[in-house]
Amino acid sequence: MRFNSRLISVALASSLALFSVANTAAAADPMVDQRAALSKVDQDYKAKTKALRSERSGAIKAAGDKAAADASAAGKDPLVARRAAESDVKASFKPKMDAMAKEFKDARAGVKSQYAAPVKAEARAVQQNKP
Repeated sequence: MRFNSRLISVALASSLALFSVANTAAAADPMVDQRAALSKVDQDYKAKTKALRSERSGAIKAAGDKAAADASAAGKDPLVARRAAESDVKASFKPKMDAMAKEFKDARAGVKSQYAAPVKAEARAVQQNKP
């Protein structure tokens, strides 16, 4: 039983050592650097859009509930009032969402242009080394 646990601990330690060596070697590769930078941009965009969508959904719910309550009190159809109010809120958030999407596209394009020359050089080097 002790022999198996020693083998497991040795295998775990060696795999961690190989993983750290692979990570340091990969950092010199411009393609890996570009993918990491793009991943960071993607994560930032997802976090920002999640916050904005949460804010938008809260505003939509509040406006819809208020419009439905007001319409019911006035004797009008609450569903029509809710739909109109929700549509107005969605339209008010559209410029914010569009601006965020444009910012994201610009950030991705900036990262790609920053790494364009090193990535192309790396790709050429890989192509020349192929048999």
